[in-house]
Amino acid sequence: MQNTALRVYVGIIVVLFAGSLFLADWSALSGVSTEVWAGVLSLIILGLISESLSLTVKVGGNSGSSSITF
Repeated sequence: MQNTALRVYVGIIVVLFAGSLFLADWSALSGVSTEVWAGVLSLIILGLISESLSLTVKVGGNSGSSSITF
């Protein structure tokens, strides 16, 4: 894929995401209990820790990372 096409695609996705932030019903989050927020925070922390423990794999001239812990 050409670099320009990729930039256009990512730009469109970012614009759609930003637009969806304005359309979301943020007032519905006020009814969520403390236990749910604690669970969401725990999952976010678990994900961040798992990504910090990711493995780097090199195949030929390419490399990538994979989080097998999460």
